[in-house]
Amino acid sequence: MRFLREIQGLDEEHLRKKVSSKIKRLEAQSLKENPDYQVLGYQVEDIPQLYQLERTGNESYISLTMRCFYNNFIPKNTKIVFGLVYNRLGRAGSFGKSYYLDDQEYLYDFCKYIQEIDIEDEVELFGYIRDFLKKYFGYFQVLDRDQMLTMLMDINGNPFPINNTHSIKNFKGKGNALCSEYAVMAQNILRLFGFESYLVLGTEKVNDNNPEGHAYNLITYKDSETKTTRHAVLDFMNPVSVYDHDYHKIGEEPFIGYIDKLDEEVVNELIHGDKHLVFDDYGYCIFGNSLLKLGFNRTRNYYVDTYIHPDTKKSDNKVYTLTK
Repeated sequence: MRFLREIQGLDEEHLRKKVSSKIKRLEAQSLKENPDYQVLGYQVEDIPQLYQLERTGNESYISLTMRCFYNNFIPKNTKIVFGLVYNRLGRAGSFGKSYYLDDQEYLYDFCKYIQEIDIEDEVELFGYIRDFLKKYFGYFQVLDRDQMLTMLMDINGNPFPINNTHSIKNFKGKGNALCSEYAVMAQNILRLFGFESYLVLGTEKVNDNNPEGHAYNLITYKDSETKTTRHAVLDFMNPVSVYDHDYHKIGEEPFIGYIDKLDEEVVNELIHGDKHLVFDDYGYCIFGNSLLKLGFNRTRNYYVDTYIHPDTKKSDNKVYTLTK
C-alpha cells in the first residue's frame, strides 16, 4: 500500500498534484496497451440497428460482440455500455443504457477520504472502498435508473439521438447505481493504489437462482501482513453482511472469494472457455473484540456467459443489463 503512505499528510494542493501525476501515468500505460478499447461492454449503438438473424433448429438468434474484460486503468471518456435491448427481428442497441467515464474527481475524493485513516491491511482498504462508493452513489434511490437514462421516442416509436451525453456523474447521490458503476470506479481506485486489478463484465449466479448480468473485479495483491501473494474475486456491489452478537445487521463488507491463481490461462478460460469461480457465501459476526466468519448454506458463482439472459419477458423487446 505504498501509494497510501505517499499521500498521507499531504495538503490539498500537493495531494491533487500527486494524484494527477499518477492518473496521467496510468492512462498513458493503458492507452499504449489497449489502444482500441474506447468502449467497454456491448459493442452496439445507442439507437438500435438491424443484425442478421441466424438459426439453430427452431431457434433464431443474433451474434454480438462484448468487451467484458479490462486489465488496466480505465481512461477518461471511455464509454461503458451496460445494457442491451433487442427483439425477435434482430434489432438491437443499448437504448441509452450507457454512460461515459468522463469524470475523475472521485479519485481525488477517495484519496482525501482515506489519506488520514490508519489502515492495517489490504482487506480493510477494500472495505473503505466499498464504504466510499456506497456513500458516493447514495444510500436511497431518489431517481429511477431507467427514467434517468431513457431515450425519447417519436410518434412511430423510433428513438431520437441522445443530446445530453450520459455521464458517470449522473449517478452520484441518486441511489440507483448498479454493479457496472461500482466495478468501474473500484477498478480505477484499485489501479490508482497500485493493485493488479481487472474489470469483468460477466455473470453471477447465487445457488439455484437464475443467472444475472453482473460486473465484478479480479485482483492479485501481496498481503502486507503475511507477505504472500493472494488472488481473489472482489464484489463491491453484492457485499457480505456484518452482524452484532444478537444477529442484528450493523454493516457490510465487499465479498472476497480467494482463488489459487490468476494468470493468463485462468483469464482465457474465464473469458473464452467455461470456467466458473464458485465460492461458499459468508458473513461476519462481531463478538466483543473478535470478528467471526459465518458460513451460509449457499454459493456464489462468478463467470462469463456467452448467452444473453433477458431481464424481462413482458414483450417482444427483451432487455438485458448488468443488474446486480
